[in-house]
Amino acid sequence: MEILGAMQTPDGQWRVETVRQRDQEWLQVVHEGVAIQFLSLESARAILKKAGVDWAELVPVERLT
Repeated sequence: MEILGAMQTPDGQWRVETVRQRDQEWLQVVHEGVAIQFLSLESARAILKKAGVDWAELVPVERLT
């Protein structure tokens, strides 16, 4: 599994990652160490919205560890 890129809330509480494994790509939402995987863009947005997070406030993660 490879993380291609990520965005997160300014406080780092919520993170959205683009993931690739073999020939598949998906998004995952990570909060408090728990990852919800295999999401479409619409599903990731819905999860954040339900949590009160505005997608427009996400900032790019410059360096992935």
